[in-house]
Amino acid sequence: MPEGLAAAVAEQIRRLMLAHNVSGNALAGATGIPQRNISRKLKGESDFGLDEVQRIAEHFGVDPEDLVAWARRGVHSSE
Repeated sequence: MPEGLAAAVAEQIRRLMLAHNVSGNALAGATGIPQRNISRKLKGESDFGLDEVQRIAEHFGVDPEDLVAWARRGVHSSE
């Protein structure tokens, strides 16, 4: 289970990618975020920035606030 909000956001992005069958390369192409950065952030080596969360959420057709809210619920349910 992810720890902290940043890790939970990365987990939600990973879930969206799986649900929509989107690879890191495809997400990079669609959002303009370098694939290497996406990979590092999904591994927890660094955090997604707010602008990146917004671009990713828009790609998946979700509100960025909802994406973060889903992540927050995951953090709180693990406490």
